[in-house]
Amino acid sequence: MWNLYKKNKIRYLSTSYQIQTKVNEENLHSQRTTFSIKLLELLHSKRRMVYMDETSFQCWDWPRKVFRYSGEKHYVTIPSSRGEGLTIIGGITTDGEFHYIIRSTTNKENVQDWFLHISAHVDLKDSVVLMDNHASHHSNDIKEYCNDEEIFRLFQPASSSEFNPVEKIWSIMKHKWR
Repeated sequence: MWNLYKKNKIRYLSTSYQIQTKVNEENLHSQRTTFSIKLLELLHSKRRMVYMDETSFQCWDWPRKVFRYSGEKHYVTIPSSRGEGLTIIGGITTDGEFHYIIRSTTNKENVQDWFLHISAHVDLKDSVVLMDNHASHHSNDIKEYCNDEEIFRLFQPASSSEFNPVEKIWSIMKHKWR
């Protein structure tokens, strides 16, 4: 069997994943610069910062290595029905506190649940919550809640997860999960 693979130059190699997006690099650079300036101003203002994000874990796996011909890319088709998953919505404060909830998905109700959860432990009045541009973060309900509670929302630019330290926590968790 192995000789057949060797004869046909088939090797056991990592799969390739490709994400295609249309990003205007010049515009993105401008957005990141503007965001960085605003973030630095807020950090110097001594306001509490909360870096909030969500991550999902699927209870299924995909092949990380497959047999393929040398030089060929192998793309994995992910089934639309992937079984149960779980979502962790969490945030880390500038004081080093980590607060999270576990749900089945990210939606405005669950994001509001997270705000209620963290508010029970941390006074968010006059705090800045940095978040990505997930649709639930822009919902009128979340906007109204934050305005009522005097919480300032700061949205990071697209494709700029490096601004959010909670992404490191998710990276470690996902590494351990796999």
